[in-house]
Amino acid sequence: MPLRSKRHTINKKQIIIGMIVLLIGTVFYFVDRPPDDVYLVKHFGNNFSRFDQWPVIFGCLGANLPAFVHVFSFSLISAGILACRIWGAAFICLGWMLIDILFELGQKYHAVVNRFVPEWFDGILFLENTRSYFRQGRFDINDIFATCIGAIVAFFVILLTMNKT
Repeated sequence: MPLRSKRHTINKKQIIIGMIVLLIGTVFYFVDRPPDDVYLVKHFGNNFSRFDQWPVIFGCLGANLPAFVHVFSFSLISAGILACRIWGAAFICLGWMLIDILFELGQKYHAVVNRFVPEWFDGILFLENTRSYFRQGRFDINDIFATCIGAIVAFFVILLTMNKT
């Protein structure tokens, strides 16, 4: 007897679409954002950055593109791995939307949020940037709109790419 039924097979289309869009979002950080504003570029070296070396690719959408890309990509990747149906897709998209909105609000209310960040985060790769993320990040209502649009678009893409079983 197989461990998974046909119904629970991962959805490769959703995972691939999510990964492609996530890759596009990553390119944004290396092209359209100053290297001092990007954690991974600062951490691994400015020679990865193409800021001021290439023309701006994403134009006026660039400021809010990461908010869209994050919720869209992670919703598709999560739904693809879990091979969920309609209600599962709705919960995943709403969940990622809520997470992103909370992080955006955390930038607005960083003094409160940073009180809850444990000190042991300071010694762990990636988590070490948590306080700085909230303190130096800028709240933008358009990021919340982009997050909501990303969740809605992700939900419809998930519906269109669901396995027909």
